[in-house]
Formats: sequence, structure tokens, C-alpha cells
Amino acid sequence: MAGQSTYNDGKLAEAKHYVRFLIADTNERRFRVTDNEINALLAMHGLTATSAVAANAEGVYATALACAERIVAELAMESRVTITDVGQTKSTAASAYRINTVNRLRKRVGEIGGEPSFLNPATYDLTYVEGIDTEPDPE
Repeated sequence: MAGQSTYNDGKLAEAKHYVRFLIADTNERRFRVTDNEINALLAMHGLTATSAVAANAEGVYATALACAERIVAELAMESRVTITDVGQTKSTAASAYRINTVNRLRKRVGEIGGEPSFLNPATYDLTYVEGIDTEPDPE
């Protein structure tokens, strides 16, 4: 990877380090996302590596989500097929990372004002639209 990437758990109040924490990319021997990539994604939200997390949660979580989706793509490319006595098995690292990290970040981005989640109608207050829905049953 070009350039030196870093992680400092003593600086989690800063955007770059918190993004790494959120995406579990903290192994300094093998970062999956470079500092340059994180900084570029932060800049798309008007943030820098040292921007305060507390005041910029939406941009920080959106950056973490973009990084996590990139890691899923990388893991999918690295998947391995193993031949066993029973048959073939394919590595599920990408699926596991998606379930454990990407889905959690998507939910959090939606909670703090990011893109709405159309997959879960229960997250919306309005459940009846007059003239479209049938009259609710007054029990």
C-alpha cells in the first residue's frame, strides 16, 4: 500500500481513528483501507482526519460504511474454495463481515440522519395513509 497508514486507539475522538475502529481495521501489520482512502472519503463529507467525531457523527459513520463496503468487495475477491470429503466449500469471510459490520453501520447511518432504510417499514411513524390504505379496524 502506498503511504503509511496508522491507528491510535488513544485518538478515537478523531474521525480517521474512529472510522478504523468502527470497521475493525486496526491491525497495523495489514490495514485493509489506507489512510489516503479514509481521508478522501472523509473529505467528501467536508471532514478531515482530525475532525471531531461527536460533532460529525453522520459523516464519520457514512465514511465507515463506505470503507466497510470496500472491505466486503476485497474479501469477496479473496474468497477461497476448499475441496473436502463432503464437497466444496467457499470462504464466507465477505458474508460474515457484511453481516457483522456493514449491516450494523447501515443501521447506525440511518439512525443519525443518513440515507433512510426502506427495508424496514417499522422505522417510520406513519403507518396509515388516508385515501390509499383501507380504513384501520378500530378495535
